[in-house]
Amino acid sequence: MQLTRFMPCASTSVAQIIGKPDLAPAAWVRRLVTLCDSAPATPYETVQLVLEKELGRNVGDLFERFDAEPLGSASIAQVHRARLKGDKNDVVVKVQHPGVQELMMTDIRNLQAFALYMQKIDIEFDLFSVTKEMEKQIGYEFDFKREADAMERIGYFLKDNNKRSPVLVPRVRGDIVTRRVLVMEYMDGIPIMNLGDEIAKRGINPRGKIAAAAKQNILGSLTMAYGQMILKSGFFHADPHPGNILVCKGSEVALLDYGQVKDLPDALRLGYANLMLAIADKDPKRASESFRELGIDTLSHCENEEQEMFRLAETMFDTKLPPGVTMLQPFSEESSIKKIAVQSFPEELFSVLRTVHLLRGLSVGLGINYSCAEQWRPFAEEALYSAGRLKGRRSLHFPYKTLSALSPFSAQHAIHPSSPPPATAEEGDSFREIRKSTAVNLGAGNRDNKTDMSYDVPDGVDVRGRYDPEFEGILTRDALQFVADLQREFRNHVKHAMDCRREAKTRCNDGASPRFDPATLFIRESEWSCAAVPPAVADRRVEITGPVERKMIINALNSGAKVFMADFEDALSPSWENLMRGQVNLKDAVGGTITFDDRARNRVYKLNEDKDKVAKLFVRPRGWHLPESHVFIDGEPATGCLVDFGLYFFHNYATFRETQGAGFGPFFYLPKMEHSREAKTWNRVFEWAEKRVGIDEGTIRATVLIETLPAVFQMDEILYELRDHSVGLNCGRWDYIFSYVKTFQNHPDRILPDRGLVGMNQQFMKSYSDLLIRTCHRRGVHAMGGMAAQIPIKDDPEANKAALGLVRKDKMREAKAGHDGTWAAHPGLIPACNEVFTAHMGEAPNQIQSATREEAASLTVEDLLQRPSGVRTMEGLRLNTRVGIRYLAAWPTGTGSVPLYNLMEDAATAEISRVQNWQWLRYGVELDGAGVRVNADLFRVVVEEEMARIEREVGKERFGKGMYGEARKIFTRQCTARSLDDFMTLDAYNSIVVHYPRDATSPKL
Repeated sequence: MQLTRFMPCASTSVAQIIGKPDLAPAAWVRRLVTLCDSAPATPYETVQLVLEKELGRNVGDLFERFDAEPLGSASIAQVHRARLKGDKNDVVVKVQHPGVQELMMTDIRNLQAFALYMQKIDIEFDLFSVTKEMEKQIGYEFDFKREADAMERIGYFLKDNNKRSPVLVPRVRGDIVTRRVLVMEYMDGIPIMNLGDEIAKRGINPRGKIAAAAKQNILGSLTMAYGQMILKSGFFHADPHPGNILVCKGSEVALLDYGQVKDLPDALRLGYANLMLAIADKDPKRASESFRELGIDTLSHCENEEQEMFRLAETMFDTKLPPGVTMLQPFSEESSIKKIAVQSFPEELFSVLRTVHLLRGLSVGLGINYSCAEQWRPFAEEALYSAGRLKGRRSLHFPYKTLSALSPFSAQHAIHPSSPPPATAEEGDSFREIRKSTAVNLGAGNRDNKTDMSYDVPDGVDVRGRYDPEFEGILTRDALQFVADLQREFRNHVKHAMDCRREAKTRCNDGASPRFDPATLFIRESEWSCAAVPPAVADRRVEITGPVERKMIINALNSGAKVFMADFEDALSPSWENLMRGQVNLKDAVGGTITFDDRARNRVYKLNEDKDKVAKLFVRPRGWHLPESHVFIDGEPATGCLVDFGLYFFHNYATFRETQGAGFGPFFYLPKMEHSREAKTWNRVFEWAEKRVGIDEGTIRATVLIETLPAVFQMDEILYELRDHSVGLNCGRWDYIFSYVKTFQNHPDRILPDRGLVGMNQQFMKSYSDLLIRTCHRRGVHAMGGMAAQIPIKDDPEANKAALGLVRKDKMREAKAGHDGTWAAHPGLIPACNEVFTAHMGEAPNQIQSATREEAASLTVEDLLQRPSGVRTMEGLRLNTRVGIRYLAAWPTGTGSVPLYNLMEDAATAEISRVQNWQWLRYGVELDGAGVRVNADLFRVVVEEEMARIEREVGKERFGKGMYGEARKIFTRQCTARSLDDFMTLDAYNSIVVHYPRDATSPKL
């Protein structure tokens, strides 16, 4: 403990490293673990000054309650429990000690001098490199914004890669984060090293079966999380000391403190994966090769160098202790480090080494001896396979061993999912929560969910959706190989794009606004053009959109529109059946053989025999953010849009070019992009696909929907990246409104009026449309107008006439502004839309040359972001609530496009309802100018009343059988959440993902 006297800050970090049962006696461990979280606390008066300086507000104005006594204090910061005003849940406020950075850096330099001294006199290990990495990692800990980003990134990764995240990651309050203050979700639990005492308090035998099973589950969750982070992502939490791990209700594990994270370069990640396989396979030769690959230089002082090198690898990088050993002595005369001198050690690998050693300490403390290398084998194989370094894999479906099979409890206390332990006198009701989760296998999903269907699948592909002979013609071995290769080629591009989205979101939540990128000024100002528009799609004056349902496809292609956009995205609920039947339907449509026998109406639907009267077919795949959880590739869900694109392109590219595209196509619409890097990835996908099947580059063509606020500042750049494959941009105005609210969620000065008042007459909407037209025509491609969402009102001719009048007026505005065409949601609107555009354009196929809109070049950032005007009303709140709940009630049943109140509502319009309610609730907006403000109590009443209204509208029987109750829960949860989820469909998607066992017609429950 003398270390604390001359290095008071760094001593805490050293305590975290050596305070482990595998390195120190039990009494030392107890004292060192206490030291980790018991640094001297900063007085509350000073904490208050730091908070008010950092946040710019009085503590009393921001917090309803703030505990002056900290929950804990460590070397860099201390944490307080608090509650924000207007919130029902507690938060944790992390506050940096004033002046700690300079003091800590001084301590680290002292530690480096000590390391150099020890290397010279006793220890033949590159300790100095270790302390250099400590300096770098601890330096990062002083920036809490960076920590918040890391927490969100890891939280997203673990959720994306698992049906349920193996560990709990606190959610950040992104609106209250500065460099020295971090506000996050409060996690209620007990420190992991107190688990034994807590079990004993409840009358449970700490060495009994129930306690053993709980400990195995807890350590299993941690091991699974770290295996995925280190080997699949490379970005990982690098500080799993006991003070950062809580055991919560139901034996769930919470991982705290993301100040120390590491982003491992791919070369080291893959080298470490190779080393894990070497250790798991007991392969000394491969371990030696891995050391060299990792850049670990050694000098042997023994005869049996290869075996000692392997022992060193196990000591350094595996959690398993040798038989009979309970405490390591790494620098004893008999240790491998004494026999194999480590002359140089990559600084960046220290975080991995430290993490493994902390996991080993936890396992010893919990009484479980296991090999992380064996548990991580599937992740290591996956990493190497994806990089093309491993041809065959033992763990194709990643069937993890349970920890019980590796622990001292395995012989007499094995726990199996099919046979939970019987109730015992020692258990009691108080420990029921731990029992619920004792039978969990380690791995990328419980193998109860594993599905080996009767589809003929290639290596690394696991189809978990229901088997249907109808789908076999789509899910062929070659088609699945094509999709798998796409996923492997572009998975890292997609992950990087999503990381960049999160970073941009954080900047906006911190007060920034989207802007034109000065780095790409040359693209915007230079003269260049996209490839010429193919003659087959030169005229797009009216386009109809709809889901990929069989009857809808036929009616849309026969509707008189120039183009039909078949939608896998907002108009479709992405159930397995909807997606696969959609692919079957499109294949039949491209081949010209599609028919639909409507027995209820005694009518057979088929395509018009006059091919010139059949619309050209565009397909919209899902956005980059959506997974396809019925198809796993190398152990993780495929990217939804790559499945949609890959299957459709593979089966239809040859036929399409013959029947539809006059040598071009297939044609696509690309949704939800936020940056040109995402367009660049799509361009690479197109080039890859063209090259793979041997067609000319530039054959595939696509229109990009500009439907996010960040993308409006990237339109030139998006076209530039897709210049050989582009046929234009489209004003996706409903999603654009949704994106405006989402982007400015933390900007109370940007709150929108009722959604019905946010039309194209708003300055920011008009500017968006004008700039899109000017940009597209300058680059030689189409500028498509937005959606007419009205549907015919059959039972009210006057109302129908008025609605069509509004459609005509809106389409005339688009035509006069210079748009080349427009969208309609219903075939009944096509004659009106066609009439308006033909009256304005005549026989010309488009306005690319005639409507250049040079005046739009003067549009500024302020024009594109101008604050919207209008009122916010109680009726607006009620309509949002009804639409949101009714849409979400339809979505899980397979319906993604829902006619409501004479409008066709899809995910985009439902999203506006959700985010607008959320923002109004968050800022307590005033309604109707009458002093009534939106709050949780008012919203609760509105939901109750609107549920009653929905029941009256749909009828009691239909209401009782429908999904309205579940929809209400999802919508209410989304509207009242502390932070705004990016997409409500990501939450709702879990309700339609069903995995089927081999040859089953019923799901595995």
